[in-house]
Amino acid sequence: MLRPGLYEQVINKELSDELDESQQLIDKRNIDKAEAPQILSGYLSEIIEKGLSCLSSDDIEGQLGLANRIVSAVTELTGDDEFDGMSVDERAQQLLAVANMQNNADTMKRRITMTRPETSLASSSLFTGAGHEPQMMTELKKEIVSADRIDMLVSLIKRV
Repeated sequence: MLRPGLYEQVINKELSDELDESQQLIDKRNIDKAEAPQILSGYLSEIIEKGLSCLSSDDIEGQLGLANRIVSAVTELTGDDEFDGMSVDERAQQLLAVANMQNNADTMKRRITMTRPETSLASSSLFTGAGHEPQMMTELKKEIVSADRIDMLVSLIKRV
């Protein structure tokens, strides 16, 4: 039985069966065509993450295989070969930084010495000011050093 409340989730087969058998009042609507890519990609993201997690964490080849099968399916179904180049490389690496070659010791050793923030650059972060968590000012300083531009959305909430 579903708990009463507001929902915004894709109705999958399992949920559809539960709704069909429910004696509760149900409010649902068709997925808007303009919003479908965002709604369905969010839903698929959860499924793909769960599927990758089900594979052994030691089995990076299996995880790459699953990721690349998904990319291949997208390529095949859309007929757009641009997606084919988006398959994950078999070396399973993540790009962290790129720097210009300069005449210094780091260049001679072929290494990059940029200080990385503790929080991910690829996702939003919530800074609470707790002592055991990264501090916003420290993270901003680290990010600004390597930035070519800065776009920021900040919401400050103060508890009294």
